[in-house]
Amino acid sequence: MEKININIIKEKLRNSYDVKYREIECEVGTIWGVFIDDLCDSKFISEYIFNPLMRHQITTVDLEYIKKEVLPANSIGDINSNEEAINHVLSGDLVLVFSFTDKSFYCEAKGYVRRAVGVPATENVIKGPREGFTEAFVDNVSLIRRKIKNPGLKFETLILGNKSNTVTVICYIEGVAPKKLVDYIRKKVTNIKLEFILDTNYIEEQLKNTNTAFETIGTTEKPDVAASKLLEGKVAIIVDGTPFVITAPHFFVDNFQTPDDYYSNKYFGNISRIMKVVSFCLASLLSGIYMAFSTFHFSLIPTVITLKLAIARAGVPFPTVIELLLMTFFFQLLREAGIRLHNP
Repeated sequence: MEKININIIKEKLRNSYDVKYREIECEVGTIWGVFIDDLCDSKFISEYIFNPLMRHQITTVDLEYIKKEVLPANSIGDINSNEEAINHVLSGDLVLVFSFTDKSFYCEAKGYVRRAVGVPATENVIKGPREGFTEAFVDNVSLIRRKIKNPGLKFETLILGNKSNTVTVICYIEGVAPKKLVDYIRKKVTNIKLEFILDTNYIEEQLKNTNTAFETIGTTEKPDVAASKLLEGKVAIIVDGTPFVITAPHFFVDNFQTPDDYYSNKYFGNISRIMKVVSFCLASLLSGIYMAFSTFHFSLIPTVITLKLAIARAGVPFPTVIELLLMTFFFQLLREAGIRLHNP
C-alpha cells in the first residue's frame, strides 16, 4: 500500500480555491482533513467529523478504533494510494490523512446541488409514473431500487475516462439477465479507453452494432422503463452526469412499444401498437408506391386521378424522384427545427 502524503495531495490540487484543508492536532500527531466545499456538506463535516476528532483525546495510532469509536459517519472506507485519495476528494468525499501512520481513509459527505426528480421531457405519458432520472447517478440507482426490490439486482461500479474519472454503473438482475450478455457488456465497457466520458453516448458508440442502420442500444429517462427492461433480462448502464440510461440489447420491435401501452386498457394498447406498425409501413412505403404508380404504372391509377396528377405536375421542373427526395429532406428539416430550436 502506498503511503498517503498530504504534500502530494496539496501539490496535485494546488490553485483550486474550493479545496479546503483543516488541520487538527492531537497527542499522537496531526490529522488533516481535505474536502471540496462545493461538493460536500460542510455542516455534516463539522458536526460529525471534526467535532468528534477534536473532543476525543486520541492517544492511539489504531485507525480502526477511530473509525468505530470516534467517528459516527455512516460510510467510511480505506484509501490505498494518493491517486485514490484525490479521486475521493474530487468525488465529494472527505479524506483524512494522518501524520502518525501511512494509512488513510475517507468519509462520505456528499452535499452538492442536485436537480429534483421531475417529469422527463422526452417521454411524456398520459397514465403512469411521472418521475424521471436526474444527472446524479446515486439518485438514479435509488429510483431503480425503489422499483425492483430484488436481492439479485446488482450495481457494478466502474471509473471510466482517464481524465474525467466518470462513475459508470452496470445494472442487471442476477439469474434473469444471461451471464454471457453481462460478461460481454462488462468486458466492452471496461475496455473503453477514452480521455473523457461525459455522456451515455460515449459508451453507446462502443456497444452498438455498426453493421446496421437500426439502433441496437436503447436509451430512456424513465425509471419504470429501465426497470421493465431489467426484468426482461436486459442490462442497464448509468453514467454520472446524464439523465439518460442505456439499455441493451435494443430490438427493432421495441420501437413500437411505449409506456402508455402497459398503463392503458389492453384493447386500446393493442390498437395503439397496431397503428404504430401501420404508420411505419405507410411512412416507409408510400413514397415508393407513389413514384412507382406515377412513373411506371400510371395505367393502374384511375383516369380522372391521372389527369389531375398530370395537371398538377405540369409546372414542376423536377422528376418525380427528385421531388420526393426534396420533400423528404424538407420534412426532416422541419422535424429538426421543431426539436432543436428554442421555444421563443
